[in-house]
Amino acid sequence: MLSLFIVSQIACNSADQGFSAQATDIYTDNGYASFEVTPQVIIFTEMEDGITYSSGFTVESTGDAMLQIDKVDITNSAEGVFYIDTSTTEDVNLDPGVSREFFVIAQAVTAGVYVGEARIKSNDSSNRDMRIPICAYPLGYEGALTCGDETDTAETVDTGDDTDTATE
Repeated sequence: MLSLFIVSQIACNSADQGFSAQATDIYTDNGYASFEVTPQVIIFTEMEDGITYSSGFTVESTGDAMLQIDKVDITNSAEGVFYIDTSTTEDVNLDPGVSREFFVIAQAVTAGVYVGEARIKSNDSSNRDMRIPICAYPLGYEGALTCGDETDTAETVDTGDDTDTATE
């Protein structure tokens, strides 16, 4: 019994701990990978029950090295309102200067304000796990269209038009 304990202690203490979410730079022979996302907030407006809406965001590789996107997915789907097809968003490689568009789908069964977020996991050392706020507002909503953390990523959109279905 004592030998099992010793073996398990050695195995636990000597396991490869090399991969972690530490904020260290990932440098390759070609430099660093980095990216920009536009828009940084996705807002669906004038949503009607049962109708499917889509809105895209673009990821552009802005570094010196290839951007390796592990996956783009929805981490908070607001009760299933937001969706992204992950079969087309995994293991995406973008050379410097190349961009790719991803689409978020929204469909609400009942009217309401919904808040969620998309996530981009990549080899960009400063944005390894970037989150993009997603909000949806029902037809006739009269409040401010604010989405995201009020302190740094909030964006307020005034559509000025009752027929808009998604804004950038």
